[in-house]
Amino acid sequence: MILVIFCKRTQTRHNGKDISKILSSIPGNGKDISKILSSILGNGKDISKILSRILGNGKDISKILSSILGNGKDISKILSSILGNGKDISKILSSILGNGKDISKILSSILGNGKNISTILSSILGNWKDISKILSSILDNGRVYPKSCQVY
Repeated sequence: MILVIFCKRTQTRHNGKDISKILSSIPGNGKDISKILSSILGNGKDISKILSRILGNGKDISKILSSILGNGKDISKILSSILGNGKDISKILSSILGNGKDISKILSSILGNGKNISTILSSILGNWKDISKILSSILDNGRVYPKSCQVY
């Protein structure tokens, strides 16, 4: 099955939905999350290019992430609770990115500084926002594409 999505650039809105509900609304419900996300992002593409295209072309990735995420939380705990599967986050993300690299090496190469990933993320994350609310505001009313998109 091929899913083609055409979108107009729109401002997304926050709706407070739980992230597990958002993710289950992605086409291909019940699939392993790494398969879902790799099909959305286009497996093997450079993650910094993907994120800069999704979140605002040309922005510095550390600025993008610091504006999206809240601070002081352990990123592996946040993501494993969102993905609801108990897998080690480095294995999930390396399978999404399609390259087998350790996630700390992937992200330190994206952020361009060679620091340990826990140091990088703790320096860029905010500290009080609930991650499901943040992500649901990015994803717009429980969809992974804005309302202005047409799905074929």
